Amino acid sequence: MPTIYFDSSFYVHLRETDESTAQRFLSDLNELGAQLVLSRPLLLELLRSTAPDGDQQRLHSRIHAFGRPTLFLEEDLNWLVLLAPLNERKGFALGLSQIDGAVETTRSVRLLCESGSKEEMDQFMASKQDAVRQMGWLKDDGSFDLDKILPFLKEEFGFDAITDSPDEIARKIGQTMRQRFGDSAVEQTNQIAQVSAATLAKSSRPVRHAAGLLSQKAQGRLSRDYRDSSHINEFISHSDVINFLQLDSKQLRRVWADPDHPLHSEKLVERCFAADNLLDVIPTIRTLAR
Repeated sequence: MPTIYFDSSFYVHLRETDESTAQRFLSDLNELGAQLVLSRPLLLELLRSTAPDGDQQRLHSRIHAFGRPTLFLEEDLNWLVLLAPLNERKGFALGLSQIDGAVETTRSVRLLCESGSKEEMDQFMASKQDAVRQMGWLKDDGSFDLDKILPFLKEEFGFDAITDSPDEIARKIGQTMRQRFGDSAVEQTNQIAQVSAATLAKSSRPVRHAAGLLSQKAQGRLSRDYRDSSHINEFISHSDVINFLQLDSKQLRRVWADPDHPLHSEKLVERCFAADNLLDVIPTIRTLAR
């Protein structure tokens, strides 16, 4: 009786396939005793859909044809929100895109700070000159005004950028964050940062994104990778109750090729699979569940 974290492509295929194929497919999954998983990142991704209301109603109906109830990873999650009218979904998707953009920029800056070169850091700082100038942190000659920046850092994060060692700075920032947001929130943030770093290993996109140099098309690919990171993080966090995780084929190949990826260190990589269409799902799950 496998519990399966399918990605958003699974639900798109389930929504769009013809009725007879869908019924056969659902019958086979019910025979296997399959259980769906709904996480907040997955639900938000599904709500971006601009599918007509009737298509969403069909998806909702097919989801509820599963014999086992869905495993909701948070108490307030529910499939009912899929039935929101298209105009509401569009408004929600717009707001969500703005929030996601800020989150993705923050992740990109963190990856830049952790692994970027001096040239990349200089490029990033140059791209932020106007914002820093508006904050009053630049002198007339364009150099940073440390007399204003250092007190701010000490007040906000508790460290002295001149006298404290890098390890001490990291410790004090972590302590401040735990005090403000709690241990679990900080640990979750650190874990997803590690997953993001592994998912985007050897990619220049986060650095270019942080510096404001990424094309719109490349930003779309980066967003998909960040969403994959969120799904992977949910799987790692709930691997005691989730049996299998679906990834797209390209992402799965990257994971297998990187022995340092968290899915390897957590011994979960063999519980991940790719299925490009519904016809691939049943034999793949049967093989994994043996």
